Amino acid sequence: MQWSEVITDKSLKVLPYKIELDRYGNILMSPASNRHGRLQLRIGAFLENLNIWQ
Repeated sequence: MQWSEVITDKSLKVLPYKIELDRYGNILMSPASNRHGRLQLRIGAFLENLNIWQ
Protein backbone atom coordinates (compact mmCIF):
# COMPACT_ATOMS: atom_id res chain seq x y z
CA MET A 1 0.00 0.00 0.00
CA GLN A 2 1.19 3.51 -0.78
CA TRP A 3 0.34 6.74 1.05
CA SER A 4 -1.71 7.85 -1.97
CA GLU A 5 -3.94 4.80 -1.37
CA VAL A 6 -4.18 5.51 2.37
CA ILE A 7 -5.22 9.10 1.71
CA THR A 8 -7.98 8.10 -0.72
CA ASP A 9 -9.31 5.15 1.33
CA LYS A 10 -12.53 6.37 2.97
CA SER A 11 -12.38 3.71 5.71
CA LEU A 12 -9.03 5.09 6.90
CA LYS A 13 -10.04 8.78 7.02
CA VAL A 14 -11.79 8.82 10.39
CA LEU A 15 -9.64 6.50 12.49
CA PRO A 16 -9.39 7.46 16.17
CA TYR A 17 -5.69 6.53 16.18
CA LYS A 18 -2.58 7.16 14.15
CA ILE A 19 -1.31 4.83 11.49
CA GLU A 20 1.98 4.45 9.69
CA LEU A 21 3.19 2.46 6.73
CA ASP A 22 6.29 0.32 7.01
CA ARG A 23 8.75 -0.05 4.15
CA TYR A 24 6.70 -2.95 2.75
CA GLY A 25 3.42 -0.99 2.63
CA ASN A 26 1.89 -2.63 5.71
CA ILE A 27 -0.27 -0.45 7.92
CA LEU A 28 1.03 -0.13 11.48
CA MET A 29 -1.14 1.28 14.25
CA SER A 30 0.42 3.26 17.05
CA PRO A 31 -0.24 1.57 20.38
CA ALA A 32 -2.35 3.28 23.01
CA SER A 33 -0.48 5.10 25.75
CA ASN A 34 -0.26 3.47 29.18
CA ARG A 35 -2.88 5.87 30.54
CA HIS A 36 -5.19 5.15 27.63
CA GLY A 37 -4.71 1.40 28.10
CA ARG A 38 -5.58 1.65 31.80
CA LEU A 39 -8.74 3.60 30.96
CA GLN A 40 -9.68 0.98 28.36
CA LEU A 41 -9.29 -1.73 31.00
CA ARG A 42 -11.41 0.14 33.56
CA ILE A 43 -14.17 0.85 31.05
CA GLY A 44 -14.15 -2.78 29.89
CA ALA A 45 -14.37 -4.03 33.48
CA PHE A 46 -17.22 -1.60 34.17
CA LEU A 47 -19.14 -2.80 31.12
CA GLU A 48 -18.48 -6.42 32.05
CA ASN A 49 -19.95 -5.79 35.52
CA LEU A 50 -23.14 -4.39 33.98
CA ASN A 51 -23.92 -7.84 32.58
CA ILE A 52 -25.84 -6.30 29.68
CA TRP A 53 -24.82 -9.04 27.23
CA GLN A 54 -26.20 -11.96 29.19
